[in-house]
Amino acid sequence: MSAIHCINPNCSLPYPQPRHNKFCQRCGTQLHLNQRYIALNRLGSGGFATIYVVWDEQKKKEKVLKVLTITKDKAIQLFDQEAKVLQSLDHPGVPKVGKQSLFTTKTPKGKLHCLVMEYIKGHTLEELLENQYPQGCPEVLVYDWLKQITNILAVLHKQHIIHRDIKPSNIMFRSSTGRWGGGKVVLIDFGGAKQIKTQSSITRLFSSGYSPPEQMSGEGVAPNADIFALGRTMIHLLTAQHPMELEDLHSGQLFWRQYVQITPAFADLLDMMTHPQPDNRPQSAQELKRLLGKLSGIRPPKPSPTPQGLKVRWQRFKEQVQQGRKTASAGLVRLRKAVWLGIRQFGWATLATVRETIFGGVGAMMGSGVGVVLVSHSPLGEDFAGFLNQVLFAKPLGGMVSSELLGLAVAGLGTGLGLAMAGSYGQRNYPLWPGVVGFFSYAIAGLLWLGLPIPLEFRLGFMLAIAIFLVTWSLGFSAYLWLHSLIAILGTGFTLTHLLHWTGISPPFLQNKILSFTNLNLTMGFFTVTGLMMGFYLGLSYYLFQPLLRWLERYR
Repeated sequence: MSAIHCINPNCSLPYPQPRHNKFCQRCGTQLHLNQRYIALNRLGSGGFATIYVVWDEQKKKEKVLKVLTITKDKAIQLFDQEAKVLQSLDHPGVPKVGKQSLFTTKTPKGKLHCLVMEYIKGHTLEELLENQYPQGCPEVLVYDWLKQITNILAVLHKQHIIHRDIKPSNIMFRSSTGRWGGGKVVLIDFGGAKQIKTQSSITRLFSSGYSPPEQMSGEGVAPNADIFALGRTMIHLLTAQHPMELEDLHSGQLFWRQYVQITPAFADLLDMMTHPQPDNRPQSAQELKRLLGKLSGIRPPKPSPTPQGLKVRWQRFKEQVQQGRKTASAGLVRLRKAVWLGIRQFGWATLATVRETIFGGVGAMMGSGVGVVLVSHSPLGEDFAGFLNQVLFAKPLGGMVSSELLGLAVAGLGTGLGLAMAGSYGQRNYPLWPGVVGFFSYAIAGLLWLGLPIPLEFRLGFMLAIAIFLVTWSLGFSAYLWLHSLIAILGTGFTLTHLLHWTGISPPFLQNKILSFTNLNLTMGFFTVTGLMMGFYLGLSYYLFQPLLRWLERYR
């Protein structure tokens, strides 16, 4: 992926950002977070935070980044508390968080609190209920989920931690472990978790329909508060009815059994878990595990062979067909978005490459034009050559260096400035530095051109390789310098070789008429083409070969 996200919620254009920029082009926020994370795409937002998928450059894997979008002290306390809770746990049913995963990053208007955790690929039980089981989930699946989450709660409660926000949207199952609804579940969103022994909570937190009465009223909560929320979550999944729609306002109990066929003993246990009085519920996850152990052999209810049963089957079949149409329609929408994103990124890359190509060509043209003037129409070329002969060979007259070396150096200065000023490839250095490096790199390449005792064709190739490599290095690419240099050298050399062959320009003619800086049109034409090709092939490397190489590294 060549484009990345800025995580500043106030950024006017957070996406797309060139991958190797260190800072956002619009707001200046750091893009390489904590010197290791890059935000690839935005998963969503809710509550006080926004969620991103990030690439961990140290571990070479995707993770989830949770960014706190408000600065209230209570929200920051909850955010820090979530990190500490997750860091203290080591269980497959809880997202893993490393010891250094909590950090802050600066923005122009302050700082953002960030938490990196394991990326769990899958769906929440809320999404499963809406998309796969709109009439309610099968009893056998709900029973399996209940057992798994009870085991997770047993680990939490053993460490004196209460989750306080169990509901379908906070339970996920890993998509890699089985079909929809099968496999291992994971309990997420520990922002409201608290220590059991803590007498006061830093904030009043509840989810209507799931939280027990004592939590809704702001009283202290015990482990059976999680058991209450878990029971109501299971009833919601079984009936496809939100608990608020099933609750009796006077007694606080749920009237739900008429919506589902269920094993009576399992229904009795769910009623016990969701009793309004805390003392009448199972008091711990361990006790709930013991009660679940007695419910052996739960199986899905057998379909009725009566006409009414056939009618139910037909209704479910129509619902599945309708759901399939919705899924296909949603897939087409996602496909259109992906195609549009691809077109937009291709357009972005094309415009950036054209800009860099033009700037490189114009810079080279202006530099070589000034070089012709200095060499052929002023004494500066001879003075420059005499100075270098004195410094390098102690021979101010008759040394190896000739006046055209100044023209080469000035052409390199213009080429480096042009490529850097375009700034289309995430270059980090200021234009002056590539200009200075271009000046000296072309001068060094010119010395090799004048002094190497090899055929002219090989001297030209060697000169181009040295000059292009040093100019590419000076632009400040943060990664894959070898790739960018190799593509630019091979591409530019290949194009120039074929262009010279096609126009019939021989090596002696190139040396005597073009690189001697005596013919303005020929010299400017040669260096302009060189600058154009350098800009073009650097774009090809940055927007095509570099993403391809990253993809190969990720999936090798």
